[in-house]
Amino acid sequence: MRAGITSSVERELTLSTVIVALHLKVVTALVISFVYSELFDVQRLELCGSSARGRLWMSRLLVLHYLLLLGYNVMLLDSDAVVIRNPQSVFHALAESYDVVLGRGKFPYSLNSKWGFTGCFGTSFFKSSAGTMNLLQEIARVNPMITDDQIRLNIAMNKSGITWTKSTSQFADKIGFTSHYKVAIISEDLICRSKCSKVDGGLDSFLLVHQLSPKRPQTKVDILRYLHLYFIKENEYLRINTTQRMDIWLANVCTF
Repeated sequence: MRAGITSSVERELTLSTVIVALHLKVVTALVISFVYSELFDVQRLELCGSSARGRLWMSRLLVLHYLLLLGYNVMLLDSDAVVIRNPQSVFHALAESYDVVLGRGKFPYSLNSKWGFTGCFGTSFFKSSAGTMNLLQEIARVNPMITDDQIRLNIAMNKSGITWTKSTSQFADKIGFTSHYKVAIISEDLICRSKCSKVDGGLDSFLLVHQLSPKRPQTKVDILRYLHLYFIKENEYLRINTTQRMDIWLANVCTF
């Protein structure tokens, strides 16, 4: 669920996005893969032994893996990434040449110091391709104690020896290459990540607003309210932030 979405693009996104969570083939494939996939079994041990936040991140990574196996291209947006204009055309344009398209991040800080940026998992597009599956395999090999999907992603790219160069595309700032996959980092002109309240002319020129902030729910809510981008009613906010449903699901999964 997104924290907010401008009404002008809500219908367009709804009409053009397949709701795969309700697709019988997806659900069936997830169940079958849970039982038989070696990669899933490895990740399942991490999922059951991690913190609540870690379990959420690993769940996202696992679902991503299986949607890709089914042949779906997957766009991922964090709950505090607010859609201003439909981003799909930009993601799709870059995906013609690259396996993975990422927003610009700063975490993990060690790799931000090395590259000058990191890849953001919370604004990303994964093409169902051999290159992307190679990257997912690299992510699976990262230290099992690390459950933050963004840390795993960037460590995997670093271990793959990715080489970054400046992009000539109007949609990307940086492009990265390994022998197995290609990555594009979306232009800062398209995703507002810092000082969003001070942008001249407002935020309408961006595709997304994903303001960097501490990983505290109330802080993120306060920032979105300050930017006039928070549209969730209080009772809905409380419902979606409860961990009860996740705990019930994990209790069933981890005793499988």
